[in-house]
Amino acid sequence: MSDVEPPSPGPSLQAPVPSTSGTYRGAIGSLVLAFLAPVSIGITGPIGMFTMLLTAGPSGHTALTWLAPVIFWSLPLLVGISSVSLGRSTLGKCRPRSSSWVVAVISLSLMTIFFVVSLLYTLRFLIGAGFF
Repeated sequence: MSDVEPPSPGPSLQAPVPSTSGTYRGAIGSLVLAFLAPVSIGITGPIGMFTMLLTAGPSGHTALTWLAPVIFWSLPLLVGISSVSLGRSTLGKCRPRSSSWVVAVISLSLMTIFFVVSLLYTLRFLIGAGFF
């Protein structure tokens, strides 16, 4: 007989616990972008007004009047879509009623309010311009 002992079983390997810090970062990013979407109107607003001056004819609105709202909403639309996509991905990854979930729901609620208000103002502009 030999003095060699069989190897003892090592500690059992456990599955890694999924990290929640990534979802919390996504929720915070979504909330920051939800606040930046209305603020970005301050950047595109003067450019949209200048576009409206360039596209207006001497007797009123022309066929290019639709260009002013497109330029006006270009940056807020990009920021808003980014906020909504981050918020939706966070909702899918975290538990309901967790802190990340609450922040993502607040972000999506802010973007919903911003979308409805901006849609109403844009439709009001287009009705005043004679498109409807």
